[in-house]
Amino acid sequence: MARKVLEIWPEMSGSEGGKRDYLVLFQNENEIRPTGGFIGSYGILSFENGVLNNMEIKDIYEIDGQLKGHVEPPEEIKDILGEASYYMRDANWQADFVKASKDLQWFFDKEAGRKVDGVIGINLAVAKELVGVVGEVLVPDFDEKITKDNLYEQAEFYSETKFFPGSNQKASFLGGLGKQLFEEIKSLGPEKRVDLLVKTMDLLEKNEIQISLNDKTAARVVAELGWDGSIWEGECAGERCVADYVFMVEANLGVNKANYFMLKNVEEEIEIGLNSIARRLRINYENTAKNSSWPGGDYKNYLRIYLPKEVSLAEVSVSKEGGEGKKVYSGSELKIRDVGDKKEVGFLVTVPVLEKREVELKYSSSIKIGEGEKFSYLNYIQKQSGWGNVSWVSLVSIPQNWQILQVEPVATVVGGKLLFNQKVDRDIKMGVEIGK
Repeated sequence: MARKVLEIWPEMSGSEGGKRDYLVLFQNENEIRPTGGFIGSYGILSFENGVLNNMEIKDIYEIDGQLKGHVEPPEEIKDILGEASYYMRDANWQADFVKASKDLQWFFDKEAGRKVDGVIGINLAVAKELVGVVGEVLVPDFDEKITKDNLYEQAEFYSETKFFPGSNQKASFLGGLGKQLFEEIKSLGPEKRVDLLVKTMDLLEKNEIQISLNDKTAARVVAELGWDGSIWEGECAGERCVADYVFMVEANLGVNKANYFMLKNVEEEIEIGLNSIARRLRINYENTAKNSSWPGGDYKNYLRIYLPKEVSLAEVSVSKEGGEGKKVYSGSELKIRDVGDKKEVGFLVTVPVLEKREVELKYSSSIKIGEGEKFSYLNYIQKQSGWGNVSWVSLVSIPQNWQILQVEPVATVVGGKLLFNQKVDRDIKMGVEIGK
């Protein structure tokens, strides 16, 4: 990975002569949005002639107050969030970070009259790990000493709710923290710089940092490393194989930090038959907030699930714990469309304070495996930035009289079925090869 980065570093840092500016998004995953979290602050990271030059951090509402004219927002931003106009603070709406970065750069150009060379998205989880390397950071505007252990609590305490376009209020807590972190990192000694590099690489692998570059050569390398947050487009190498895919993308449209209080896990049943593969996907949510007072409240989650385009969707439903009060989505409640080579299924799920909800999708694909001696099933589970460390259990059944030949990763056999028990803290791949 380091070798690949070194290949493009001269271009990224302008070391061969020139200046490079990158728009940095400070996202709070406690109010999750498609590319990681709500953008409370932004920064401009500048390099000149290969040297890290400056990090200018500002509040997002200040620049949004400079937008002239009206920009029509996406339907969900308008109808659920209640925003009549579209601004940069909500423009990380596309699930694909590379596509979202183009929208964000458009807004930045219109609002600041300035162009950049790419976009970098970082979450609160990134700040937590970087503070862990530094040890302790004093945020002067708030007179608070921040450590890895108290960062989330302090971020919630200083969550701001009354900003408005053109506001002259002081920069947000996360923006102030980011500014101090930048200064601390510049003065780190050699050992801590190595530690910082290791942490950064891990955060890139976990999708907590995402990078979209405008230079095509550099962008291709970042994509190969899996760091650009684009929707995965892999496929099987052979014919007797199915490449499955799941990408869950949440958006908190409740104007609160409810994700701080949310627990969730995923259960998946995959039934491989001779002529079809049937799937049942269940997402279990629990809202542990004690009441509706800020920063908690009901979790208004506009959920989009990306699946292979060819799948046939049978049912999307939500119910209370144990299937009680089941509601099947239909009509305008369910938005289904093709996005590239994926099928996007979008709908609103509300999880009230101190309650649980079970979301379930049933879908299938047509196959024919009876004619050959072997068959492979692969599943790529893409992790949304800011999604946290989620338990994902998959139960895979195979046709009668067929045998399991290979499995990746390690699974246990329960009643003739394969049980995968994984933690989704990054994109994961799982698969099974079966034979007669």
